[in-house]
Amino acid sequence: DNGYEVHSATENLNLKEVSGRMVADFHALIATNYSRNLSQESKKGLYGRLKQGVLPFRAPVGYINNGKGEMKTICPIKSPLVKQLFHFYVKEGYSIRELTQKMNKLGLTNSLNNKLDKNAITCILKNPFYTGIIRIKGNHYQGGHKPLISQAIFKKAQDIMKGKTNSKKFKHNFLLRKRIRCNLCKYNLTGELQKG
Repeated sequence: DNGYEVHSATENLNLKEVSGRMVADFHALIATNYSRNLSQESKKGLYGRLKQGVLPFRAPVGYINNGKGEMKTICPIKSPLVKQLFHFYVKEGYSIRELTQKMNKLGLTNSLNNKLDKNAITCILKNPFYTGIIRIKGNHYQGGHKPLISQAIFKKAQDIMKGKTNSKKFKHNFLLRKRIRCNLCKYNLTGELQKG
């Protein structure tokens, strides 16, 4: 329609004729159907593995990938650090910022052996995989892997993040602590002291 000539490497199509365009439309229709079918089959395989308790994606920090269709196993080096991370947050009252600095000093890294930032620490704390549950798009599946932490510790970590508990020990007692909440992310804003 725009004046370009279209040539196919595999089909003898003449798109200047009505019959050639009709054949091209059929090819496009078959390709679209193939793509949709492939997507559906992929989803079937994905959810089939989830129902078997296998995470079909990269293992979270503290676990080892063992290939497609295999259970994730506990990493003997990083798993004790992940347990410590939950302990520092739930029992010691560390903030996410302090926790990030502490875990980087202790040597906890991601799967690419890079340092963890605050977002990565938050993702670890929010991931129920560490309790034996696989969460995908809001759905929960019982995992076949060995849990690292108990459900009670995980729940307490979630409560602390949502501001539902006062078990944290604070270094500074700010006047408006837990009084101001962000409308976008719904987290409480936190104060900090700066020199000068």
